[in-house]
Amino acid sequence: TAFHTHDRHLNYVAFDYAYNLLQSCDQDAILFTGGDNDTFPVWYMQYVGGVRRDVRIVNLSLVNTEWYAKQLKNEMPYGAKKVELTFSDMEIQEMRPVQWETQTLSIPLDKAYFGGSTLMDVPEIKTVGIPDTFHWSITAPWQDGRGTKGLRNQDIYILDIVRKNINTRPIYFALSTAPSDRLNLDPYMMVEGLAARVTPFKFQNHSYRYYPAMNIPVTLRHLTTPRETPDSNRAYGFMFRELNNPDVNLDEPSRKMVYSFRLLYMELAKAIFQEQNDKKTADDVLDRMEKTMPQALHEMTNDVKIQLALSYYVLRDAEKTKTLANELEAVLMPDADKFIRGESDNRQSLSILLDLYEVSQQYSKGVDIMKKYAQLHPEDPSVNVQIQSWEARARMPKDTASK
Repeated sequence: TAFHTHDRHLNYVAFDYAYNLLQSCDQDAILFTGGDNDTFPVWYMQYVGGVRRDVRIVNLSLVNTEWYAKQLKNEMPYGAKKVELTFSDMEIQEMRPVQWETQTLSIPLDKAYFGGSTLMDVPEIKTVGIPDTFHWSITAPWQDGRGTKGLRNQDIYILDIVRKNINTRPIYFALSTAPSDRLNLDPYMMVEGLAARVTPFKFQNHSYRYYPAMNIPVTLRHLTTPRETPDSNRAYGFMFRELNNPDVNLDEPSRKMVYSFRLLYMELAKAIFQEQNDKKTADDVLDRMEKTMPQALHEMTNDVKIQLALSYYVLRDAEKTKTLANELEAVLMPDADKFIRGESDNRQSLSILLDLYEVSQQYSKGVDIMKKYAQLHPEDPSVNVQIQSWEARARMPKDTASK
């Protein structure tokens, strides 16, 4: 029968994802979500489960409708704070996309408010201190068929909510939201669990990191103190129930949510090693990930394997990096060959393959494939420079070639 493929017994992924997302947020937070899977389970947790009703959800699809925007502005479900907006109900009713050219907004900051937040647990922020002003550069995320650039209703509300609330309550975006829906806020956001917190700081990118900045103490506490029962109030400790149970059947949306859990573990491990030089704790985080969601039960996509290979590389685990790189080589090589022969315009497989050769220090393999490319594409002189660089690194000792 088809019973097993439809059985959801012991599948708590949607429940636990929603709980973890809500607990990623500080008290009285505003949380932007993007679609069905990061919104409806969260509403179930709040309205039925009674969990974290202080958090206000702003769904970026629904906020384009006047009725929903008015609810956010005027209603206080279960006593939660209203979402402060500068618009009147009539202005909301008449809201339309507006033309927009790139500009920088300057928002004065309340240092006392930020000084008392969990952001001050982050050494980078503690060292720099709270700036007087948040300078936010905004480019238009949308343009019409005639090339006119502008802000959609949802963008107008993001701008207004950040400007109106940044000094009074925490603002987050679910990590599941699309970067194109975050109104250029990515450089200013710090990951705390499964949500990214809007901050007045512009963070520098780190090598091989998916997320530019992470609140390590907060995220580590969530991932290393798991719990079996939910807490209705603000609490640390995520829920990952039954993910190591071979009898649980996961549907496609559930598998994608597990991927988001796994990516968070990997990013935390990289952040700990790069920022704190603590290999033991970083290794422990990856070990805990494997125990919580074993690879034997949760088949990894190629994208996940690439991120895991990068994690092992950052943690200087050469053998595990090489093992994953060789496993991915067989998957990526056919598409890379098609691109080299001019049978495809998609360069991605070749680029990823070269990245994997580099992080696993298999420079000779990289040189071979680049020489093949150079023969068929003599119009690209830059590849010869790269070949010379990799040939030199191939002759160097393994522990110095990557430096």
